[in-house]
Amino acid sequence: GNLRPVVKPPSLRHNFRLRIGKGFSTAELKQAGIHTRLAPTIGISVDRRRRNRSVEGMQRNVDRLKEYMGKLVYLTNRKRKGKKNVDSRAKLKECKQNTHKHVIPIPRV
Repeated sequence: GNLRPVVKPPSLRHNFRLRIGKGFSTAELKQAGIHTRLAPTIGISVDRRRRNRSVEGMQRNVDRLKEYMGKLVYLTNRKRKGKKNVDSRAKLKECKQNTHKHVIPIPRV
């Protein structure tokens, strides 16, 4: 599946734990340096209606996006100058595919 944000449930009964949300907000994507239209093409869920209510939650999701982009292997048929994360087919043999249910698991607090 796609990479999804970590959010806190809204009710008082459950707001101490973390769960997977619908998609990253545009502010989180912008702070991580990812264009909103590029995100779905590289496996990141986007929720345009979502707003950030806390700085900690936003920073947690921005760190999650940066971790994902660091692990991402971006393969292309064209040669581009100055592009990050563009790897050759030879590097593909060294990479391992993710086998977890979630792309990046939820941190246990």
